[in-house]
Amino acid sequence: KERRSIVDVLTDQKTCKPPIEYLLELLPRLQARYYSIASSPRLNEEKIAICAVVTKYTIGDRLINGVCTRYLTTKLAGSKSPVFVRKSTMRLPHRTTTQVIMIGPGTGFAPFRGFLQDRQFHKNAGKEVGAMHLYYGCRHPDHDYIYKEELAKFQEDQVLTHLECAFSRAQEKKIYVQDRLWETRERIWDAIQGGAHVYICGDARNMARDVQATLQKIFREVGGKTETESVAYFKDMEKTKRYQADVWS
Repeated sequence: KERRSIVDVLTDQKTCKPPIEYLLELLPRLQARYYSIASSPRLNEEKIAICAVVTKYTIGDRLINGVCTRYLTTKLAGSKSPVFVRKSTMRLPHRTTTQVIMIGPGTGFAPFRGFLQDRQFHKNAGKEVGAMHLYYGCRHPDHDYIYKEELAKFQEDQVLTHLECAFSRAQEKKIYVQDRLWETRERIWDAIQGGAHVYICGDARNMARDVQATLQKIFREVGGKTETESVAYFKDMEKTKRYQADVWS
Protein backbone atom coordinates (compact mmCIF):
# COMPACT_ATOMS: atom_id res chain seq x y z
CA LYS A 1 0.00 0.00 0.00
CA GLU A 2 2.83 2.40 0.84
CA ARG A 3 4.76 1.31 -2.27
CA ARG A 4 7.93 0.93 -0.22
CA SER A 5 11.12 -0.11 -1.95
CA ILE A 6 13.72 -2.27 -0.23
CA VAL A 7 15.66 0.93 0.52
CA ASP A 8 12.63 2.39 2.34
CA VAL A 9 12.19 -0.77 4.42
CA LEU A 10 15.85 -0.88 5.44
CA THR A 11 15.84 2.84 6.21
CA ASP A 12 12.83 2.44 8.53
CA GLN A 13 14.08 -0.77 10.18
CA LYS A 14 17.48 0.30 11.46
CA THR A 15 18.24 -3.02 13.12
CA CYS A 16 17.67 -4.96 9.94
CA LYS A 17 21.10 -5.36 8.35
CA PRO A 18 21.10 -8.26 5.91
CA PRO A 19 24.34 -9.08 4.07
CA ILE A 20 24.50 -7.33 0.71
CA GLU A 21 24.91 -10.63 -1.16
CA TYR A 22 21.52 -11.80 0.23
CA LEU A 23 19.85 -8.64 -1.04
CA LEU A 24 21.37 -8.97 -4.49
CA GLU A 25 20.22 -12.57 -4.66
CA LEU A 26 16.64 -11.75 -3.69
CA LEU A 27 16.05 -8.51 -5.59
CA PRO A 28 14.13 -9.02 -8.85
CA ARG A 29 15.61 -7.90 -12.14
CA LEU A 30 14.53 -4.42 -13.17
CA GLN A 31 11.77 -4.76 -15.75
CA ALA A 32 11.91 -3.11 -19.16
CA ARG A 33 9.70 -0.07 -19.65
CA TYR A 34 7.65 -0.11 -22.84
CA TYR A 35 6.50 3.03 -24.66
CA SER A 36 4.41 3.34 -27.79
CA ILE A 37 6.40 4.89 -30.64
CA ALA A 38 4.91 8.29 -31.42
CA SER A 39 6.28 8.71 -34.94
CA SER A 40 6.22 7.06 -38.36
CA PRO A 41 9.35 5.52 -39.94
CA ARG A 42 8.15 6.93 -43.26
CA LEU A 43 8.93 10.40 -41.92
CA ASN A 44 12.40 9.44 -40.69
CA GLU A 45 13.40 5.78 -40.45
CA GLU A 46 16.44 6.63 -38.32
CA LYS A 47 14.55 8.48 -35.61
CA ILE A 48 11.78 7.47 -33.21
CA ALA A 49 9.74 9.61 -30.84
CA ILE A 50 8.11 8.59 -27.59
CA CYS A 51 5.49 10.35 -25.51
CA ALA A 52 5.61 9.84 -21.74
CA VAL A 53 4.34 11.49 -18.58
CA VAL A 54 7.03 11.99 -15.95
CA THR A 55 5.90 9.95 -12.94
CA LYS A 56 6.37 11.90 -9.72
CA TYR A 57 4.18 11.86 -6.61
CA THR A 58 4.38 11.67 -2.82
CA ILE A 59 3.22 9.13 -0.24
CA GLY A 60 3.44 10.76 3.17
CA ASP A 61 6.85 12.42 3.30
CA ARG A 62 8.34 10.14 0.65
CA LEU A 63 8.84 11.31 -2.94
CA ILE A 64 8.15 8.57 -5.50
CA ASN A 65 9.78 8.92 -8.91
CA GLY A 66 9.13 6.86 -12.02
CA VAL A 67 12.22 4.78 -12.71
CA CYS A 68 12.43 5.32 -16.46
CA THR A 69 10.82 8.73 -16.89
CA ARG A 70 13.03 10.21 -14.17
CA TYR A 71 16.06 8.69 -15.88
CA LEU A 72 15.01 10.19 -19.22
CA THR A 73 14.66 13.69 -17.74
CA THR A 74 18.36 13.60 -16.76
CA LYS A 75 19.50 12.89 -20.33
CA LEU A 76 20.89 15.77 -22.35
CA ALA A 77 20.51 16.27 -26.09
CA GLY A 78 22.99 14.08 -27.92
CA SER A 79 23.48 11.65 -25.03
CA LYS A 80 23.02 7.89 -25.47
CA SER A 81 20.77 5.35 -23.82
CA PRO A 82 20.19 1.61 -24.39
CA VAL A 83 16.87 0.87 -26.08
CA PHE A 84 15.27 -1.89 -28.09
CA VAL A 85 12.31 -1.92 -30.46
CA ARG A 86 9.72 -4.67 -30.55
CA LYS A 87 7.02 -5.35 -33.12
CA SER A 88 3.93 -3.20 -32.73
CA THR A 89 0.61 -4.80 -31.86
CA MET A 90 -1.27 -2.08 -33.75
CA ARG A 91 -0.95 -1.57 -37.48
CA LEU A 92 -2.74 0.61 -40.00
CA PRO A 93 -4.82 -1.14 -42.67
CA HIS A 94 -2.90 -1.95 -45.86
CA ARG A 95 -5.33 0.14 -47.91
CA THR A 96 -4.73 3.83 -47.37
CA THR A 97 -8.39 4.53 -48.21
CA THR A 98 -9.71 2.57 -45.22
CA GLN A 99 -11.20 4.83 -42.55
CA VAL A 100 -9.63 4.66 -39.08
CA ILE A 101 -11.14 5.54 -35.72
CA MET A 102 -8.50 6.34 -33.09
CA ILE A 103 -9.32 6.64 -29.39
CA GLY A 104 -6.47 7.74 -27.13
CA PRO A 105 -6.55 9.89 -24.00
CA GLY A 106 -3.29 11.39 -22.69
CA THR A 107 -0.16 9.51 -23.75
CA GLY A 108 -2.52 7.01 -25.42
CA PHE A 109 -2.37 9.42 -28.37
CA ALA A 110 1.26 8.38 -29.04
CA PRO A 111 0.74 5.68 -31.71
CA PHE A 112 -1.89 7.77 -33.46
CA ARG A 113 0.63 10.54 -34.04
CA GLY A 114 2.56 7.94 -36.04
CA PHE A 115 -0.62 6.92 -37.88
CA LEU A 116 -1.32 10.54 -38.85
CA GLN A 117 2.25 11.04 -40.06
CA ASP A 118 1.98 7.85 -42.10
CA ARG A 119 -1.24 8.94 -43.81
CA GLN A 120 0.16 12.41 -44.42
CA PHE A 121 3.17 10.84 -46.16
CA HIS A 122 0.85 8.94 -48.51
CA LYS A 123 -1.33 12.01 -49.11
CA ASN A 124 1.73 14.10 -49.97
CA ALA A 125 2.76 11.34 -52.40
CA GLY A 126 -0.54 11.81 -54.23
CA LYS A 127 -2.38 8.79 -52.86
CA GLU A 128 -6.00 8.87 -51.77
CA VAL A 129 -6.37 8.47 -48.00
CA GLY A 130 -9.44 7.56 -45.98
CA ALA A 131 -11.07 9.60 -43.23
CA MET A 132 -9.34 9.66 -39.86
CA HIS A 133 -11.43 10.11 -36.71
CA LEU A 134 -9.53 10.98 -33.53
CA TYR A 135 -11.05 10.93 -30.04
CA TYR A 136 -8.52 12.72 -27.89
CA GLY A 137 -8.80 13.06 -24.13
CA CYS A 138 -6.95 15.11 -21.54
CA ARG A 139 -7.79 17.10 -18.42
CA HIS A 140 -7.67 20.71 -19.60
CA PRO A 141 -6.95 22.37 -22.97
CA ASP A 142 -4.61 24.90 -21.32
CA HIS A 143 -2.61 22.42 -19.25
CA ASP A 144 -2.06 19.04 -20.92
CA TYR A 145 -3.32 19.32 -24.49
CA ILE A 146 -0.12 17.88 -25.98
CA TYR A 147 0.57 18.14 -29.76
CA LYS A 148 -2.18 20.75 -30.09
CA GLU A 149 -0.38 22.62 -32.89
CA GLU A 150 0.40 19.39 -34.78
CA LEU A 151 -3.22 18.29 -34.62
CA ALA A 152 -4.33 21.66 -35.98
CA LYS A 153 -1.87 21.22 -38.89
CA PHE A 154 -3.14 17.68 -39.61
CA GLN A 155 -6.66 19.15 -39.76
CA GLU A 156 -5.53 21.99 -42.00
CA ASP A 157 -3.93 19.46 -44.36
CA GLN A 158 -7.20 17.45 -44.31
CA VAL A 159 -5.41 14.34 -43.05
CA LEU A 160 -7.27 14.42 -39.73
CA THR A 161 -10.88 14.75 -40.86
CA HIS A 162 -12.65 14.54 -37.48
CA LEU A 163 -11.18 15.65 -34.14
CA GLU A 164 -13.28 15.13 -31.01
CA CYS A 165 -11.67 16.41 -27.80
CA ALA A 166 -12.78 15.36 -24.34
CA PHE A 167 -11.51 17.69 -21.60
CA SER A 168 -12.40 16.07 -18.30
CA ARG A 169 -11.60 19.07 -16.06
CA ALA A 170 -12.40 22.05 -18.28
CA GLN A 171 -16.05 22.25 -17.20
CA GLU A 172 -18.21 21.26 -14.23
CA LYS A 173 -19.34 17.95 -15.75
CA LYS A 174 -16.49 15.61 -16.60
CA ILE A 175 -16.38 14.58 -20.26
CA TYR A 176 -14.49 11.53 -21.46
CA VAL A 177 -13.70 10.03 -24.87
CA GLN A 178 -16.55 7.52 -24.58
CA ASP A 179 -18.97 10.47 -24.16
CA ARG A 180 -17.73 12.03 -27.41
CA LEU A 181 -17.97 8.64 -29.06
CA TRP A 182 -21.63 8.39 -28.10
CA GLU A 183 -22.35 11.96 -29.22
CA THR A 184 -21.10 11.07 -32.72
CA ARG A 185 -22.63 7.58 -32.75
CA GLU A 186 -24.33 7.93 -36.15
CA ARG A 187 -21.07 8.86 -37.88
CA ILE A 188 -19.16 6.15 -36.04
CA TRP A 189 -21.68 3.47 -37.01
CA ASP A 190 -21.60 4.60 -40.66
CA ALA A 191 -17.79 4.43 -40.64
CA ILE A 192 -17.72 0.97 -39.04
CA GLN A 193 -20.36 -0.26 -41.49
CA GLY A 194 -18.11 1.06 -44.25
CA GLY A 195 -15.18 -1.06 -43.04
CA ALA A 196 -13.44 1.35 -40.68
CA HIS A 197 -10.79 0.01 -38.30
CA VAL A 198 -11.00 1.00 -34.62
CA TYR A 199 -7.89 1.54 -32.48
CA ILE A 200 -7.72 2.24 -28.77
CA CYS A 201 -4.69 3.08 -26.66
CA GLY A 202 -4.43 3.96 -22.98
CA ASP A 203 -5.81 2.93 -19.62
CA ALA A 204 -7.18 -0.63 -19.60
CA ARG A 205 -8.95 -0.43 -16.26
CA ASN A 206 -11.57 2.23 -16.97
CA MET A 207 -11.29 3.91 -20.35
CA ALA A 208 -10.90 0.82 -22.54
CA ARG A 209 -13.74 -0.98 -20.80
CA ASP A 210 -16.04 2.06 -21.10
CA VAL A 211 -15.18 2.54 -24.77
CA GLN A 212 -15.95 -1.11 -25.53
CA ALA A 213 -19.29 -0.77 -23.72
CA THR A 214 -20.09 2.40 -25.72
CA LEU A 215 -19.24 0.73 -29.03
CA GLN A 216 -21.54 -2.18 -28.24
CA LYS A 217 -24.26 0.29 -27.22
CA ILE A 218 -23.85 1.96 -30.64
CA PHE A 219 -24.16 -1.46 -32.31
CA ARG A 220 -27.45 -2.00 -30.46
CA GLU A 221 -29.08 1.42 -30.48
CA VAL A 222 -27.88 2.70 -33.85
CA GLY A 223 -27.13 -0.55 -35.66
CA GLY A 224 -30.30 -2.23 -34.41
CA LYS A 225 -28.52 -5.32 -33.14
CA THR A 226 -29.54 -7.40 -30.15
CA GLU A 227 -27.22 -7.65 -27.15
CA THR A 228 -26.02 -11.07 -28.30
CA GLU A 229 -25.47 -9.82 -31.85
CA SER A 230 -23.57 -6.73 -30.67
CA VAL A 231 -21.19 -8.88 -28.59
CA ALA A 232 -20.67 -11.22 -31.56
CA TYR A 233 -20.09 -8.26 -33.91
CA PHE A 234 -17.48 -6.81 -31.55
CA LYS A 235 -15.71 -10.17 -31.24
CA ASP A 236 -15.69 -10.50 -35.02
CA MET A 237 -14.03 -7.07 -35.30
CA GLU A 238 -11.37 -8.25 -32.85
CA LYS A 239 -10.85 -11.49 -34.75
CA THR A 240 -10.45 -9.73 -38.11
CA LYS A 241 -8.14 -7.06 -36.60
CA ARG A 242 -10.67 -4.31 -37.25
CA TYR A 243 -10.55 -3.58 -33.53
CA GLN A 244 -7.06 -3.34 -32.04
CA ALA A 245 -6.05 -2.24 -28.55
CA ASP A 246 -2.81 -1.29 -26.84
CA VAL A 247 -3.79 -0.82 -23.21
CA TRP A 248 -2.11 -0.95 -19.82
CA SER A 249 -3.17 -0.96 -16.17
